Amino acid sequence: MNKELINKYKPEFDYWLNGGKILYKHTNSNAWWNEEPWSYSLSYVTAIIIKDEYVEFRKALAEGKIVQYLGKYSNMWHEVPEPNFNLYPTCYRIKPDKPNFKVGDFVRYIHSTTAIALEINNINGDRYYFTNSEMSCLEHELELWQPKPNEWCWFWDKCTPHRPTLRQYDIFPEGYGEENMFHDSEQNPFDFCEPFLNSRPSYLKDK
Repeated sequence: MNKELINKYKPEFDYWLNGGKILYKHTNSNAWWNEEPWSYSLSYVTAIIIKDEYVEFRKALAEGKIVQYLGKYSNMWHEVPEPNFNLYPTCYRIKPDKPNFKVGDFVRYIHSTTAIALEINNINGDRYYFTNSEMSCLEHELELWQPKPNEWCWFWDKCTPHRPTLRQYDIFPEGYGEENMFHDSEQNPFDFCEPFLNSRPSYLKDK
């Protein structure tokens, strides 16, 4: 057995010594291995964790992710650098990745045949809610809105945001130096464009 390895992973070693199961990772694989690693070198073994009801959280911590616990009274998720796992497993979670969308973004529901534009007005956990629809969606069901030909949109320029124009979107031919701008059905170029949702442009709603 390698004493250096045992000293580094003493709690895991003691758990294993008392009949518990462990998992380990090594430099040649991203997989977790279900076997005894104590004879390997410290440079070969990259992580050893206890295999119990918290194993998925232990894996996440070893892989550099953040584990959160649910506050009993606050009912909010809190980060904990080194959790002692003295709560029920359901009181923990792996901190979700930063969402791809935020409140105010325009998106499309990818399973919709009409591909209508939706404006996000609330995010509750993993679910997204919208200003112009009663439905709610998960993140993987959405894609960022991009204008489509003949779609009614608001157009405006950064110099004249107080004068938005409502017209249909059109694709401008390449080679004219205006590929990074939005064009209406009359081929007028604009700096900004957003879908028309039977209301004023979003940046003017509160004015």
